Amino acid sequence: MLAGPDWPGFVIILAGMLMGATAIGWNGVFLAEMARLAPAGQVGGTTAAAGFVFGLSMLVAPPFFSLLVDLTGGYAAGFALCVITALIGAALAWSVRGGAVSRR
Repeated sequence: MLAGPDWPGFVIILAGMLMGATAIGWNGVFLAEMARLAPAGQVGGTTAAAGFVFGLSMLVAPPFFSLLVDLTGGYAAGFALCVITALIGAALAWSVRGGAVSRR
């Protein structure tokens, strides 16, 4: 274990700030790509829908993962569900774009 209860509070806060500052940068790239791929005149609706789905998943996924851990007694089912949903998302993205990335 890297961090423990004996760590000073300010070190934990600094580690959390560093993690937050480096982990949040993908949001802008994600929304920019949604806007780039949106049909003409539908950029606002497309980015809003993508943000809503992502925000909803951030509220639902962690408690659901915890429930799976409680029900199964381990992490395997939760991580398997993560893999399955990622593969479904990749397959959907691949099929929507016809297997190729097009540039406007």
